[in-house]
Amino acid sequence: MTVAGKDIYDLVDQIPDPTAGTPTPNETIAANVWSYRLYFNKETGDDLVRRGDIVKKDDIFYLVLSADCDLGHFWKKNLGIINTVVLHPLENKNSDLKKILTICVKSQQLPGKPSSLLGQIGELATGPFVLPFVPLDGEKKHFIAIPKDIVSQRIDLPAKYTALAEKDKSKIAVKYSHWLPAKRICTISEPFLTPVIQHVLNVVGGHGVPDYPEQMKTILKGILEEFSTTTQTTASSTQPTRTQ
Repeated sequence: MTVAGKDIYDLVDQIPDPTAGTPTPNETIAANVWSYRLYFNKETGDDLVRRGDIVKKDDIFYLVLSADCDLGHFWKKNLGIINTVVLHPLENKNSDLKKILTICVKSQQLPGKPSSLLGQIGELATGPFVLPFVPLDGEKKHFIAIPKDIVSQRIDLPAKYTALAEKDKSKIAVKYSHWLPAKRICTISEPFLTPVIQHVLNVVGGHGVPDYPEQMKTILKGILEEFSTTTQTTASSTQPTRTQ
């Protein structure tokens, strides 16, 4: 079970769009609204690690992928291994991220308007996505998640549990006190969390489709252009004529 469900954010959907001619809403207000909608950053009170948690550990940020049911029986179901995706700070000084993203794409091809949380970034291949407005130290930070940048980390069973019977060990849930110095920043909320996790899993384990050669691309382009031209011509010819 996730920390925050979509019902918490239903009121946000009721915010009306600005009427025509009104000034553009302040970006700070928009950032605060979307940060509130995308993430749950209140203290949970139980120290449990959950799927969808955004975590900082040794100055690196991660998104927890492991399922909640596995995290709840961590050393039985996961053998002490937690699966995460690295989150890269979207900052001008992050030269490592720029180097990764521009291996096959020019830097001027990165800007774009993602249509959703999982929208494509510029001309990059489908996969990486932006997590905007993450509440961190009183500010709103942006990150790029690269689904194939998966990191699995082993968390040893705490010494105080080693003397327990096997059936009791199997019921132990992993907590942040077991995963030091990891610290939870916030948790992605529904209805965004499930699509994010599914997207990551699809990118990592999905079946790729071979690209067409240039000749085939040209042929298909011609077919579509011919269809478009024919459709426009047909539509024009069926317009009613006005008699004087």
